[in-house]
Amino acid sequence: MCTFELELPCQLRSIELFDTKATEYLQKYTDSHRSLAFIAHELLINSLEASFRRYGDLAFRYSIKLKISQYEQGIDITVSDYAGGIHPDELHQVQGRSLEDIVSSEDGRGLLMIEHMVDDIKMEYKNDGAFEIKVRKEGVHCYDQ
Repeated sequence: MCTFELELPCQLRSIELFDTKATEYLQKYTDSHRSLAFIAHELLINSLEASFRRYGDLAFRYSIKLKISQYEQGIDITVSDYAGGIHPDELHQVQGRSLEDIVSSEDGRGLLMIEHMVDDIKMEYKNDGAFEIKVRKEGVHCYDQ
């Protein structure tokens, strides 16, 4: 298994660097780099927005971490932050909605699209206070390192 990790301050300009580095890695080592880069980008944007909502102008004091792990059957993309995560009630509301339900909504579109693109989503609160969302996409061909 091969892993790529990048941790940056929670700033708008960090998204461009996350996107660039994740896309470079995914282009080099997978056959599905466009869809995987989209998934990573949407997770990162959600994390950034949550951090800004929670911390406002002080969000830069916290970090966002992206981890991409290849394994024999596919790839995992994990994003973690310190913005508090998704409340379980909100998560069930988002998961139960259809595309028609959220077309005019500002929230939930990215996560709904991701749900339809991946094989598994796990969300977890870590001991250090971080919230982690991990998606798994199976059937991705990963090139040798």
